[in-house]
Amino acid sequence: MRSYLLPSILFITDIVTIVIVAFISLFIRFDGHIEPQYINQMVDALPLLLISYMLMFLIMHLYTRIWRYAGMREVLAVFVATTIGTALFYSSMFVFGKSLPRSVYFITWFLTTGAVGMGRMLLHYVALHYSSGDDGESGQVNTLIIGAGDAGATIAREIERYHKRSRRVIGYVDEEPVRAKITGTLRGILKTGLIVSDHFKLADVDARCEESHCYSISDKSLAVGGGVLEAVTAWDYERNKDGKHL
Repeated sequence: MRSYLLPSILFITDIVTIVIVAFISLFIRFDGHIEPQYINQMVDALPLLLISYMLMFLIMHLYTRIWRYAGMREVLAVFVATTIGTALFYSSMFVFGKSLPRSVYFITWFLTTGAVGMGRMLLHYVALHYSSGDDGESGQVNTLIIGAGDAGATIAREIERYHKRSRRVIGYVDEEPVRAKITGTLRGILKTGLIVSDHFKLADVDARCEESHCYSISDKSLAVGGGVLEAVTAWDYERNKDGKHL
């Protein structure tokens, strides 16, 4: 039931947004002085307006996308949906013998694109902020999804809907699976969204499987740091021995 809650809220919100935008477009077109005949024309055109836009929103999957991981693809989807929706609305008005000032179509398209796009991006940032507080939850398994395209998004959507309490998506691996040869705890894994080449190091695997080690300096780092400190100390000693100073 919860998996349909957000799409339903977005669907209703988009309907309300489109209706409000329609009358704001008239307000802008006539500088606040709208004649009753144009209000009646807009009321008469609302069914075609809503059907045109909502149909394109459904076709472009604006209610099934995971907006937490939204990017340019999702922004482009909003742009395409509103653009084709406006063209469909204009064509429908012509077919049914109805009319509105042409500038109203452009203003409606512009405002709808901005309102829907900003609304989805706001949802994206809210989702990221909300999810950032779940990092310390016990019982969740960090999950890497193999496939960064539509298939990966589908898998992430299923995890979000049905396995949210047991799994947490921490990244995507495009096409090539990444398998560790040993069992252990992932340390220092790269963040989502980075593009890497073949044989690029993604993370450290600590075979000791101690979670506390994830929050401390590793033995490798201590060894490297100790070696650097020893080299600097030896260099300083040699320079001081010759009467020179750093």
